[in-house]
Amino acid sequence: MAPPAPVISPAAVPDTCTNDPITVRMEGTAAEYFWEVENGPSFRGGNAYDLFFRNSPVNYTVQAISADGCVSQPASGRVSFFRPPPVPFLQYNEASNLLASSFTAGRHFWYFNDELVQITEGRFYTPEASGFYSVRGEGPACLSASSQLVSITVTSLAEVNELSRRVTLTPNPAGDFVTIGLPDVFRGGGNDGLTTVTLWSMTGARVRSVELGSNQTSLDLTGIRSGAYLLTVQRPSLPVVRKRLVRM
Repeated sequence: MAPPAPVISPAAVPDTCTNDPITVRMEGTAAEYFWEVENGPSFRGGNAYDLFFRNSPVNYTVQAISADGCVSQPASGRVSFFRPPPVPFLQYNEASNLLASSFTAGRHFWYFNDELVQITEGRFYTPEASGFYSVRGEGPACLSASSQLVSITVTSLAEVNELSRRVTLTPNPAGDFVTIGLPDVFRGGGNDGLTTVTLWSMTGARVRSVELGSNQTSLDLTGIRSGAYLLTVQRPSLPVVRKRLVRM
């Protein structure tokens, strides 16, 4: 008497997005199983078979074989493989408080402490709280594996905004020099060192950096190309203030 047709476990293997083989199993206690894989080998063996990546869907059939050699009706299955996109690499620019992903082919899924917090069309993200950040890139069929974790400490936004309002740039747009108006907390020396003013390109490259003493409140822009820049004002004991500067 023919045994019952085998039952595929799981009942249906969906489209999969992995570089690893998929193991298909048959439920039941048949002595053997006869496997036929499209464009692949046919063989008699156990109740499990590893399907490896192919550019087209993999169709297969399996029949149970009883101890006395009777063969069941076939059970059919199909697996479609898709390559996941490359794993992004994250870089953090402290000056601009921006995370940048190396992945450029699709949307980005940003995670904060392993929880999805935002989906962006571009590859940049501004962290708003201290913790661990990672990202996954979206491919045509699925998401990439997660990037490495980046640990970021973000200062209170209220504190930064208050200091930012008290730092002024005159004139802005600027010519060869810009005068930096600093609140008293940024002036002069101290046990925590001098205030450092740094000019950054919009791509995150350091353009010019000076330490300001009690009487120095200007930055020489001679030789710097016209365009938009990011100016940071920093003292070890205070939050980093970021201001947008345009060089005429």
